[in-house]
Amino acid sequence: KLPIKDGVPQGSILGPILFSLYINDLPTVAQHCNIESYVDDSKLFLAFSLNELDDAVTKVNQDLKLTFESFCTNYLLINPTKTKLMVFGVPQLVSKLPQDITFTLMDKQLTNSSNAKDLGVTLDPYLNYSDHVANVVSSCMRAL
Repeated sequence: KLPIKDGVPQGSILGPILFSLYINDLPTVAQHCNIESYVDDSKLFLAFSLNELDDAVTKVNQDLKLTFESFCTNYLLINPTKTKLMVFGVPQLVSKLPQDITFTLMDKQLTNSSNAKDLGVTLDPYLNYSDHVANVVSSCMRAL
């Protein structure tokens, strides 16, 4: 192995193509979750029922570790402070989830988010889009 002295400059023409090559195998890394990516934004998804919660937490943590290892192998960095965790479901089930669910990435505990932005859409755990609509209305009002 040779030491890496330089990377790809930001804004270069080849940058997006080389990055795509680097993360091309990412969807095959996870053993339990589905991985969806758009440019440099990746998401892990796992559907589970409430009685499978412990097993689901274990599976997600395993796949987070595998994803991290894959990034390390390709000399890419993950920023755990920008990583968000969100459990989606109907309010009756989400409210029954224990508050101490622990997902970890790089030995840092991921905290459950009440909302997250994905490709410009604000999502909440119940997928009712009220936060998104409020953000769009607010943005439009500022523009007027």
